[in-house]
Amino acid sequence: MKKKKYLIGLALAALSLTTLVACGDDAKPTTPEQETPGKDGGFIQEHFNEELTINVDNKEYDGKPIEVSATAKSDRVIKLEYKLEREDDLEYSTTAPTAPGRYVVRASVEEGTGFDTTRPHVMICYPEVSKTAEFKISTDMLPDEYKQYENTTSYIKVTTEKEFLDALYLAQNDYTNNVTGIKENDGYIVRNNVRKNESNWKSAITKGLYLKDGDNYVQIDPNTPWDPDNTNYTASMTYYEDSPYTTLNYTQTVNTRSEVKVIEIAADLDLGYNKIKDLGANSSTYENWDKSKRLEGKTDVYCDPDIQESGISKIKINKANDLLIYSKNGAKLTHCGFAVSASKDITFRNLDMDEIWMWEDSTTTSPTIKVGDYDSFGWAYFKVSFSEDITIDHCTFGKSFDGQIDYSNPYYQSMGTISNAPLDGTGSNGLIVSNCDFKAGSDDKDGYLYKMMDTIEKEYQVYAANKTGYTYSNKSCRYYFTLRDKGLTFDDILYGIAIPQKKAFLWGDSGDSYKYNKYLQAALVNCTIKNIEDRLPKVRGGIAYVYNVQVDNTEYLPYVTKLKSVQSQVQAANSKYKLGAVSQGILAGLDGSVYLESVEYKGINEYLKNNDSANENYPTVNGGYMIKNSIIGDIKGSSTDATNPFVGLQKNSITTDAFSFKVNGEKTNLTEPPLEFKFEAYDLLTNGSLNKYFREHSTGAI
Repeated sequence: MKKKKYLIGLALAALSLTTLVACGDDAKPTTPEQETPGKDGGFIQEHFNEELTINVDNKEYDGKPIEVSATAKSDRVIKLEYKLEREDDLEYSTTAPTAPGRYVVRASVEEGTGFDTTRPHVMICYPEVSKTAEFKISTDMLPDEYKQYENTTSYIKVTTEKEFLDALYLAQNDYTNNVTGIKENDGYIVRNNVRKNESNWKSAITKGLYLKDGDNYVQIDPNTPWDPDNTNYTASMTYYEDSPYTTLNYTQTVNTRSEVKVIEIAADLDLGYNKIKDLGANSSTYENWDKSKRLEGKTDVYCDPDIQESGISKIKINKANDLLIYSKNGAKLTHCGFAVSASKDITFRNLDMDEIWMWEDSTTTSPTIKVGDYDSFGWAYFKVSFSEDITIDHCTFGKSFDGQIDYSNPYYQSMGTISNAPLDGTGSNGLIVSNCDFKAGSDDKDGYLYKMMDTIEKEYQVYAANKTGYTYSNKSCRYYFTLRDKGLTFDDILYGIAIPQKKAFLWGDSGDSYKYNKYLQAALVNCTIKNIEDRLPKVRGGIAYVYNVQVDNTEYLPYVTKLKSVQSQVQAANSKYKLGAVSQGILAGLDGSVYLESVEYKGINEYLKNNDSANENYPTVNGGYMIKNSIIGDIKGSSTDATNPFVGLQKNSITTDAFSFKVNGEKTNLTEPPLEFKFEAYDLLTNGSLNKYFREHSTGAI
């Protein structure tokens, strides 16, 4: 691999040095030789421009420490320190890393002084200087079970957007699901418009149409022809059909079974809709994630020019089986999210996903949306439904407009969902998110987010300099102007709104029936999360398992108070303006449960909460939790201790009494997680923090 060199400063002549006293106006000679002739006993201070060089190679994991060399032009002692790329500067350590991951090495020399032995009257002042370099220790991201496909037609390596979409199309199975009978009847519902026309009639009787005879439901012969004059079946009669929740027996007819098993992404891809729409790829693999055409400037919603140019795509993984989508080098995918449906055994690995967010604003005084609510677009990195055994591993996620990973509709064996049954589905489901890094936005001045906000701020400065004479245009972010006028600074908005991620994980949509979501089961394992405001996770109906997860919102939390201080003023300025300032953690409601073991949550106002309302589709509004050997805020312990130490954190209807391990959608008397969701837990209470664990178990794309 190519060696990286990092240089700073300019070199002066090499010197023989002895550290003596500090530089400055008060520095005095300590020997007669140091006095400057004719200077009343003074001496000359000369400042040295230091030069540091760091030599470091990326390397494959071998269990040995990384080798780094560094030199200083002054020959002073250099200190080398290391940290994971995602960690803050307080985490630097002098121990060279061995584990796979992305790292930063910092070389530094301390401030000091010295004298040239040939010029004792000249005092050399050496500055404190540091320099950083990035490197990674990579590992083989191809799981053993997929190595058999290397160098075969089942392994497709892609380097362009078109190649990737073509590979996804080839990965689709072609099959149909055929209902053979009812396995478990859930009752009947009224079917309207049956006698409206021939098409409605044929559709209804083919699906299963009934008339009620007393307490019995009698099915109409599916071969009964359409006859508008048939008095046995009139428009005034009440017709019934099977409930959409009725469980079915079905068979599958396979037309083509895909042989594609691995898609390796070997280059960064911009999958924005406007970037891919004219490539000629099959439309079944993607769609425009802007159906309202807001990015086309057809509404009053402010649109960032760069996002507007790229567009946002929903990349569709549909009817796929036993498929790995991965990168060896942590390829970056921008301007897209994945929608996974009717699929089984799909793994996403070592991907870096970013840039599906933009500032929400309006260019008019009468916006058509709730500005600042961030519900204009449903952009998320993953939306999973009607699928079985989906894994997202070693991925990095930046800020998104809506959520990060959403999971709903896990059940596909009913009358209403049978068309979504994956090939060879067994009726189970499961989502596992492991070894991922959720880092929200970045204040990197070269990054898209900072540039976006800086552009808006500069327009505000134009407005602020001449408010009465300012000419409004499509660059005028009136909501942002209001935030600034009400007292928020650029940094308040950047670190309090633009950088923090609004939502993380919605597992169980309130619009879906309990009869579907009760089957939902998901796991969040060995993950790092920073500056995310809400849903860590939020669970309805089913159950979530959370192991070895570190949530650190301490950077975001101080800005919540500042945002709330102007909240009422902002919303009074315009009824369509919203300033959320949310700080919530673990949410469970509508009979959902969360199991947490060896987790560390900090920097959150409301750690345990149920914010759901009663829903007629669910048996109860209550949510449950169980916590084992964890640190939540300042509290350590387990909810099963003699006295539950977390009771004081509960808000609304979330309790340990409402918790249950569910298997196949049914509550059980289990006291431990079932084997398929039992993961190795770090001894957090003994070690006091997950910091050490994550130095040895890197998260995110490598």
